[in-house]
Amino acid sequence: MTSHAETKIDCSKVYVKQSSFSNEETGMFDGAFAAVDIKEGELVEKGLMRRLPEGFDGNTCPYIFTWSTERPNK
Repeated sequence: MTSHAETKIDCSKVYVKQSSFSNEETGMFDGAFAAVDIKEGELVEKGLMRRLPEGFDGNTCPYIFTWSTERPNK
């Protein structure tokens, strides 16, 4: 699959499915997997990042992925 040259996101080299590590004990969760061979240094995916409002807790929203140098992520 080829993405449009002007797209702001491209995830064509990966796909998401239920992880084989998920089970009754760990809970059910998904994982991201390579759809094609990926060479060292090659761009895997690109997307958007937005700064969230001060005080927003991404851990309470299932539609937001957060990361930071703080733990827990804020």
